[in-house]
Amino acid sequence: RRGGLVDVFGPGMAQPVRVEFDGLYRLELQGLLNASGTAASLITFTSHKPLPRRGDWDRLYFNGPGSAASQLSYCRVEYAEEALYVQSSSFVATSLTLTLNNYGVYLYHTGQGLDPTPQLTRSNLYGNSSYNVYVSGTWRTPTAHLNFTENWWGTTNTATINSTIYDHADNAVLPAVDYGP
Repeated sequence: RRGGLVDVFGPGMAQPVRVEFDGLYRLELQGLLNASGTAASLITFTSHKPLPRRGDWDRLYFNGPGSAASQLSYCRVEYAEEALYVQSSSFVATSLTLTLNNYGVYLYHTGQGLDPTPQLTRSNLYGNSSYNVYVSGTWRTPTAHLNFTENWWGTTNTATINSTIYDHADNAVLPAVDYGP
């Protein structure tokens, strides 16, 4: 940790990195997180249990505007309650795999300050038991579109993808998740 920045590991790391959680713990970020793996050397956030299951650990928690410039790339998040829980914050993420969780991305806004504008692109969101993306809370601009483009949802069937996203289509006071190509 350096001045509010958490540098998990960056380019050039020799070995794949595993961050294991033994119980309902979370990594809460009120500052910046830079978790940058590579295609050959992913950063994996997972359960420490010998027989892991969804919900074994809590979440990566982006809490408030201090975590807004966080960046994640080439990370895998599995066996969490919510892989990424984003509260009134934004982030930029590419090349993630969010699978085998209860929720892939859970976006919550308190209504205070500007609406968050998370971006998750070129990633894999599939196999999460409740929703791949769930939007909730109080948003100032419910007609906004959140950038979740160029992702793999486990299928190309739009009805199936829509059933794994809770957003403006389900509740008119929430923004829409844009997952088009």
